[in-house]
Amino acid sequence: TRGMWRLKNCDFPPVRLNFANKEVKGSVWHDLDEPKLVSYCRNNDTYEQFVLQELQLYRIYRLLTPVSHQVRLLRMSYADSATGKVENTRFAFIVEDPAHMGLRVGGKVIDAKGATPDDLEPRAATIAYVFQYLIGNTDFSFSGLHNAELMAMPNGVNFPIAYDFDFSGAIGAPYAAPDVSLPIKRVRDRLYRGFCQQNDMIPAVLTLFQEKKASIYALYSDDVGTLMNPKTVKETLAYFDEFYATITSPKDVEKR
Repeated sequence: TRGMWRLKNCDFPPVRLNFANKEVKGSVWHDLDEPKLVSYCRNNDTYEQFVLQELQLYRIYRLLTPVSHQVRLLRMSYADSATGKVENTRFAFIVEDPAHMGLRVGGKVIDAKGATPDDLEPRAATIAYVFQYLIGNTDFSFSGLHNAELMAMPNGVNFPIAYDFDFSGAIGAPYAAPDVSLPIKRVRDRLYRGFCQQNDMIPAVLTLFQEKKASIYALYSDDVGTLMNPKTVKETLAYFDEFYATITSPKDVEKR
């Protein structure tokens, strides 16, 4: 088992898989050592939808930068190990483990807390912070490595990588709440948490988000999007519309 909040609060615990390379060689799991499995928290349709919603946020992040976790949708059957009886079948997804991602992008994840803005590649950091603002997520810290990783590249720069988005406003799970130290009351309230030192990167990064808008929205009408509740899709895209209305206004960009 893994995790903190979900491990204490969910009916089904979050787990990490452990593949033996010799057993998965040549399969879709090749070179995946210990990937995370994101499964349902509670065994009902609403919580299964939260899984699909979070999967979509990982897919959005992938559209913005290759230095992010690949994900794969699964249809999982859960069987009693004693009887073999299938108790339920639900959607889940697997998250690329850090070591595999490092091999893919030519870097290495480092376990070093205390990163300052000067330690982070400016464009990559700004993409990560604006992405978190898009989805309304404040439950992360690149300095504290909370729901975040640092990828050290051969040229000496560090790319911040975000993960775990279930507390985001784009999902709006009933259990999610912002940290009491933040000046927002609901997870649906957006708060930009980037650093002033990187503000000169914002115009170019906002252009990237504009360029990716159609691709982002298209995720909600593709094979995964059609598995989602139509009302949820409509509400999510309306939430994204608010973001795009903000970034098209220079005055709002400056304010936020």
